[in-house]
Amino acid sequence: MALGEATLCIIGILCVGHMYISYMFMYLLYQGYYNSNIQSGSYKEDSSYPLLCYFALDHDWPDTGGLHPAMNATLCSHMIFISSITQDCKLAPADPNDVTKYYNKISLLRKLNPNLKIMISNGGGNFSQVLANYENRTRFVNSIIPFLQKFDFDGLDIDWEFFGWNGLPRQQRENFTYLMQDLRTTFDEKEASSGRHYILSAAVAAGRAVMEIYDVPALQKSIDFINLMCYDFYSYALYDPVTNYNSPLYANDWQKKIVIRGGNIGWSTNEWYKRGMPKHKIMVGIPTYTHTWTLEFPDKYNGLYAPATGPGSGCDECTYAWVCEKLRSKDTTNVWDNDASVPYFYYGNQWVSYDNEKSLKLKSEWIIENGFGGIMVYSLNNDDINGTSCGQGKFPLIDTIKKTIVNHNNHL
Repeated sequence: MALGEATLCIIGILCVGHMYISYMFMYLLYQGYYNSNIQSGSYKEDSSYPLLCYFALDHDWPDTGGLHPAMNATLCSHMIFISSITQDCKLAPADPNDVTKYYNKISLLRKLNPNLKIMISNGGGNFSQVLANYENRTRFVNSIIPFLQKFDFDGLDIDWEFFGWNGLPRQQRENFTYLMQDLRTTFDEKEASSGRHYILSAAVAAGRAVMEIYDVPALQKSIDFINLMCYDFYSYALYDPVTNYNSPLYANDWQKKIVIRGGNIGWSTNEWYKRGMPKHKIMVGIPTYTHTWTLEFPDKYNGLYAPATGPGSGCDECTYAWVCEKLRSKDTTNVWDNDASVPYFYYGNQWVSYDNEKSLKLKSEWIIENGFGGIMVYSLNNDDINGTSCGQGKFPLIDTIKKTIVNHNNHL
């Protein structure tokens, strides 16, 4: 390749990005050397370092009268039920059966662990009506405390992905700030009259582009903490048709060389801090699920930045139990990336980015040592919940995180 052409390619990568030929160039160059006590306001968590776990309400699970197998009451300091919806600008269950299958089991969870904080997440994209005007925001705010009291939730997590972005009205950004301020006022008034503190959190984006929608200095005054979603940094997309990592701890060495910022836990957490979110209010999210790709040229390119034609066959956000079953196959090649501190594996034309005990231990240690307020996990459901696939008992991933926290607490 002539020097002029190489220069143009590098400019294409830096300035245009996401073009297929640029990624092929990136991939080939990369392969050449690759062989390498939270507190806010009046809220204080008196137990160990916070470990917040999302539990996805499984609408296909046949209610047996007991707890869903992913509803482990003792692993986490907080369990966040995901998700609820808005109906006529009021908080409502996503499915009528959620009340009997899940909400009514809160008393059982509390018997198993009286210290467990149980929250409800309001998520998805059904927020535009609420953010349309003052009257709708007020209707939503006024519905929250009665809902939390009725079902004995300890707080609300707002997971709106993503207001004021990708064609939605920009005014939604300011209205979201007003909404969170109104929720804070309502929660504080309730605490003053009843003595019970209701937790207010928000699940927020870790990516550079979407991060712009948040007024961070204003948001940090309203919330107890954020759940920073440090996953889905990369998955298959038509504009990004190459393999990459779901949740890297660090940038890989090639990204460092061409001064790419973002796309990893280290950058995103510190960027939120620089924008005005106190570290003790940042719960750093890590995943228990995968992202998968179908390789275009599996015989030639099967590493990082390999060209792909789509997501993997069968599943994209696969569970850790699925991962363990695939890793047992003699046809699977497992690789550890020292730069990004995450593994991947491939077999045939399938490529999988995932987390294991090693990567989650490293992430947990990094989060704690860098002074962030806690660790969030998405989700309980995606771990080996039955303990039948990975040979390490139930919940081997989240158990690794908890053991890392306990080890930290023992050395304080």
